[in-house]
Amino acid sequence: VGDEHNGYRTVQFRKEIEKHIRYYSHALNAFSFSVDENIPKTISKMEYIQEITQISPMYQLAIPQPIKVQQLFKTTSNSFYGEMYEQLNILGIPELHKNGITGDGVRIGIVDAGFNKSLDAFSKILDENRLIAERDFVFDDNNTSDESEDGENGYIQSHGTGTWSIIGAYVEGKQVGGAYNAEFVIAKTEDIRSEMRIEEDNFVAAIEWFDSLDVDIVSSSLAYRDFDGNINDYSYEDMDGKTTAVAKICNWAADREIIIVTAMGNEANTYPDINQSIWSPADAFGVIAVGADSSGEVASFSSRGPTSDGRIKPEIAAPGVNITHTNLRGGVSTGNGTSYSTPLIASGIALLKQIHPEWTLNDMINAFSENSYLPNSNNDIGYGIPNFNQIAINSFEKDTIKSTIKIWPNPTKSNIFIKWTNTDPNETINIYNLLGQKILTTTNVSYNKNHELYIKLGNIPIGIYFVQTKNISGKFVKY
Repeated sequence: VGDEHNGYRTVQFRKEIEKHIRYYSHALNAFSFSVDENIPKTISKMEYIQEITQISPMYQLAIPQPIKVQQLFKTTSNSFYGEMYEQLNILGIPELHKNGITGDGVRIGIVDAGFNKSLDAFSKILDENRLIAERDFVFDDNNTSDESEDGENGYIQSHGTGTWSIIGAYVEGKQVGGAYNAEFVIAKTEDIRSEMRIEEDNFVAAIEWFDSLDVDIVSSSLAYRDFDGNINDYSYEDMDGKTTAVAKICNWAADREIIIVTAMGNEANTYPDINQSIWSPADAFGVIAVGADSSGEVASFSSRGPTSDGRIKPEIAAPGVNITHTNLRGGVSTGNGTSYSTPLIASGIALLKQIHPEWTLNDMINAFSENSYLPNSNNDIGYGIPNFNQIAINSFEKDTIKSTIKIWPNPTKSNIFIKWTNTDPNETINIYNLLGQKILTTTNVSYNKNHELYIKLGNIPIGIYFVQTKNISGKFVKY
C-alpha cells in the first residue's frame, strides 16, 4: 500500500479491511488480510493500493500422512559430540569450542515448521533461560510445538526440531550442536499441509519480530518458488534478489545488521537448466545462501545459481548428505538437504560473531572469500566449505599487524595519552568498562606528529577500562 491513506481515505481503508488484517509489515509497507473473494476487488480500486496478491486459496487443506523417522546412520562418533562430531569437525568447530567459543551472548533466530522443545537435546537451553521467545505464525499462538487443537499429531515439528538441534542440541556424549551456548528465538512459519504464499507472509512477520528481539543471526531452512496448484508461482526471472516478499524482507533485515543464513533449496534436478534452480530468499542481496556438499563435490540435489540478474549463488557450502540431527524420539537420525547445511553454517557464523561482535554480513562473506581454498567462488558451492577455526585464527593475525600502542598514565585520574607506532589511529576510539559497556566514544581524533592522542575521560568510576581503536587493517582491536 502507498503512504497516502489519511483523512477520509483512512476511514475508508479501515472499514474495508481492519477487522480482517493478519499482519502489517512496516518493512514492506504492506498488509495481509483474510477476506472473502469480493473484498479484494473493492480494495484494488483505492488509488493508494499498489498491488494485491493472493497468498492462499480459499479451501480446506488436507493433512498429509506422518513422516517416517530415518534409521540411525553409522558415522564417526565422539565421546563428547556423539554422532554429531564429524559434520562439525569438517567445519573446524570443535577447535573453537576447545577455546571457549560456543556461541555465548549470540542470539539466533530460527524459522521452520515447528519445534519439539520437550526433548533432552534442548533441556540445557530451557534450563538456562536461553530460549528467549517463541511464536507460531501459522496458528497465531505462542507455542511452536505441535498441538492437538491445531489439528496436528506430532510429526509436523520434525524438520524444525532437526535444524535447531544441529545448532543448539546438548546431550553430552550423544548429540552436541555447533553453537550450543547461544540464545534462541524460534518461529513457526511453515505450514507443511500445503505450499502457499501465505507462508511467505508468515516469514516476513517472523523476521520483523526477530528484529524487535535483537536477533543477531537467522537460520532459515525454507525456500519459495513453486506453489500448490501453480497458484502465483515465481519464475526464474523473479529470482533477482528484490522481487519476492522473502527476498525483500531479508534485504531489509541486512540493513538492520541481521545476518540471515538461508538454504539454496533442493531443486537442482527439477528444472531443465540446473543453473536456474535457485529458490528465494537465497537470491536476496542481504543473505548468505548455503549449498550442500557431498564428499567434496556439490550434492546432486543442491540448487545452483546464478540469480536471474547474474550474481553468483550460493555464497558458501556445508556438508548436506547424511547429516545427523535430533529426531522426534530424542535420538539421532540423518537427513539430506540444504536444510541441514544451513544450520551448520549458522553455527559457525555464531561462533565468529561471538569473537567479532562488530562483524556484519559483508565481513562474514569477506572472511569466506579470504580464507577459501577455491581461487574463485562458483554457482555450485560458492567459496566451498569453510574452516571456521582457521578463519578465526587468521582474523586475529590480521588484527595484530606490526604496530604497538602505549597508554599512560596508569593509573590515571581523568586524562589519558595514547601513542601509536607504525600506523595512524583511525577516526573512532571507544572506551569500555569490564562489563563491556561503552562509556566514551571519541571521533574527529587529533594527534601530533608523534602520534600522541590526548583524551579527557571526565568523571568516571575507579576501575579497569579497555581502549578500542582501529589498526591499519581497518579492524577494531581492543587494548
